[in-house]
Amino acid sequence: MIAISYRREDSLPITGRLYDHLQARFGKQNVFMDFDSIPPGVDFREKIKETIERASLVIAVIGPRWFGEQGDGSRRIDDPVDVVRLELEHAASRDIPIIPLLVNNTAMPRPDALPTSLQWLAFRNALPLDTGIDFHNHTDRLIHGVSELVRFDEPRNKLAWLRDAKLKPTRVDRTRKGESRRVRSGLRALLALLVIALVGFGFFVWWWMMSGQARRVTPAASTNQNAVALPQPSARVASPTRPAISNSTAPAQTEATATVPDTTSGRHRLSSKT
Repeated sequence: MIAISYRREDSLPITGRLYDHLQARFGKQNVFMDFDSIPPGVDFREKIKETIERASLVIAVIGPRWFGEQGDGSRRIDDPVDVVRLELEHAASRDIPIIPLLVNNTAMPRPDALPTSLQWLAFRNALPLDTGIDFHNHTDRLIHGVSELVRFDEPRNKLAWLRDAKLKPTRVDRTRKGESRRVRSGLRALLALLVIALVGFGFFVWWWMMSGQARRVTPAASTNQNAVALPQPSARVASPTRPAISNSTAPAQTEATATVPDTTSGRHRLSSKT
């Protein structure tokens, strides 16, 4: 769990924004900031101790009124039972990593300005936290540092402390954002070209397959068109016969005999005439 230590009258608005970003990245159940929401009648010292012992990392938000100056000139940080002081002292006694966040232009507290039990805080590597235009950049830098110190344990859904890790401040270069944006644009363009190439290749394969089928169908069609139609065997043809000659129409051939006078011999000669 990530515990956020802050003073309400010092940095409540910016701490609320930070809490939203951290829980969006690490999960709401893994970020805690409401130390002041202690039930009535409960010893707040024991409650703070219990909460800190469950934490893997403590973020100390330090603003211009972090010392808690009072109207009489006293400071709340000098009170041994001050909530913020108890949170940090107990985290240090448990050897829990602490990341100071300096709001806007707040300077890191000097050792001589801190109680003896908190003078070690002046030597911790601090990160800036701007409430203006650089808020997102500073928050991203903090999340990167937290990710190096703690890891999200997926099976148990908890934060596990990496004891051998060290917080390495990263240089925030404004040009990196533009470069990463150009890289993403280039990747999107490359992906679009790849999709177009795949679609073109698929269309080419489809055209090649359809043209191959057309080539196989065309010769068969031309062969059928050029084929010579063979005569089909017809039904049995009757043999030609001569028309029958009707006895009523055919001229009768009769053999008639006539007597031809023979003038030479004076006798009658029989001649046949058809």
